[in-house]
Amino acid sequence: MAELFLDWRVRADATGAEFDSNKADAIEELSWTQVTPGYATVYQTFSTTEADVTFPSDITGNGLVIIINLDATNDFNWGVKDTTMKQAGVCSGGNYIPAIFEMLGTATLRGAASAGSVNVMIHRFMV
Repeated sequence: MAELFLDWRVRADATGAEFDSNKADAIEELSWTQVTPGYATVYQTFSTTEADVTFPSDITGNGLVIIINLDATNDFNWGVKDTTMKQAGVCSGGNYIPAIFEMLGTATLRGAASAGSVNVMIHRFMV
């Protein structure tokens, strides 16, 4: 059994105010216990054409997904695949705030850049 603990620091506004999860102003600690071992980190480049996220074949169960857009300017639109992508969210370029959600193992994660191309880091934990 493995555990995942999230620690983050993000710039909150244009004045430079920051939220740091290690300080007293932290809202809460987030953790998940992983019962079935299974974890993958995928680095993938997306164009404006929708594409599936390519996870290793042994990472197939329900689990936690964390998406971080590594691009400084272009947004990353993400969602699940039906015949086309059903957009569920966006990771804006340059803010590096992760999208965190639980995904069914039967779903296919899909994404596209808003313009140009974007490099994205995606973590998937089977839970």
